[in-house]
Amino acid sequence: MPLFTGNYKDENLEILVVKRPTNKEYFPVPDYLAGVPWATVEGQLANAAKQHFINAMSVLTVINYNNGRVDDEVGILQAEKVRDKVVGTHNQSAVLVSFNEGAEEGTTVDQLSPPELNQQNVFYSEEAERKLIIAHSAPPILFAGSTGGNGFSSNADEIATATRGLFRRHINPMRTVIINGLDKIFNVIDSTIDLDFEDFKEETALENTNNSSKSKDLSLIDEPVETDSEPVKPVDEATKQAQAQLKGSVGGVQSLLEIQASYVAGATSYESAIAILDLIFGFSRVEAVRLLGDPKPAENNDTSNTTIQNG
Repeated sequence: MPLFTGNYKDENLEILVVKRPTNKEYFPVPDYLAGVPWATVEGQLANAAKQHFINAMSVLTVINYNNGRVDDEVGILQAEKVRDKVVGTHNQSAVLVSFNEGAEEGTTVDQLSPPELNQQNVFYSEEAERKLIIAHSAPPILFAGSTGGNGFSSNADEIATATRGLFRRHINPMRTVIINGLDKIFNVIDSTIDLDFEDFKEETALENTNNSSKSKDLSLIDEPVETDSEPVKPVDEATKQAQAQLKGSVGGVQSLLEIQASYVAGATSYESAIAILDLIFGFSRVEAVRLLGDPKPAENNDTSNTTIQNG
C-alpha cells in the first residue's frame, strides 16, 4: 500500500503516517515508558494492601464433628449447609468444617497474625507516585499542590506557571507534529484551510492573564509622569537602608503577607495597598503590582465607570 507523502498519486488508498521525529525504526518510544515499572510497583502495593486487609480482618471458625468420618460427597454437602447457616454469602469470617473419629482427632488451628504494613511500603508508594508524575513530564504541583510557598506568590500563581510550562514544553510541540501531518491532507483538499487546536479555557485565560500583566508592567514603566502632579521627594540613604532592612526581616515579610491578606479580604483597596508598599517598603509600582497581582475585576469595572462618568 503506497505511503502518502503530500502529493496525491491517484491511488484508491494511501496511508498517512504522522509521528514524532525518532531514531527508532518504526515509532518513537512513549514518554511514559520509564514509569511502567513504577506502575507495576504501585499495583503490587495495592494487592498487598488488599490481602493485608482481608487477612487481618478475617476470623477463622472451626466446627468439628467427632462422631465419625463420612464420605467425601456427604461431607462436602454437610459443610456447605453449615457455611450457609453460619456464614452466609457475604462474610469475612472463614469456616472450616472437620469430620473426625473422636475429639482427640479434632482439627486445631494456630492463629498467625499478618505482618503490619511498615514504613518501607509507605516509601515505595510515595516514590511510585512521584516517578509516575515525572515519567509523564508533568509538574508535581498540578497533582499534589504546593508544599513550599515563598510568601510572595499564591498557590494559584504557581499552578498557572506550571500549566503554561506544561503546554509550552510538551503539549504544544505535540500539537505542532499533528497539525503538520494533517496539513499534508488538507492542502490537497483545500489549501485555504488553516488547522489549529482550540485551547482549553483555562489555558486561554492563563495566557491572557500573563499577557495582560506584562502589558500593564510595560505601560507602568513607559507611562510618562504628568507635569501637573506633585514632584516626588527623593528618598535619602538612611530611609533606603531602613527599607532594605525591613524587607529582609521576619517582621517585614510578615507585614507583606498581612498587606496581601488585607487586600484579598477586601479590607484594603488596590491603590492603598500599592501606596503602603511604596511608602513603607520602598517598592516601585511595578514591584508592588507583581506582589499583589492584577486588580480584581470589580475594581477594574469601578475604575472604568468612574472614568466614563467623569468624562
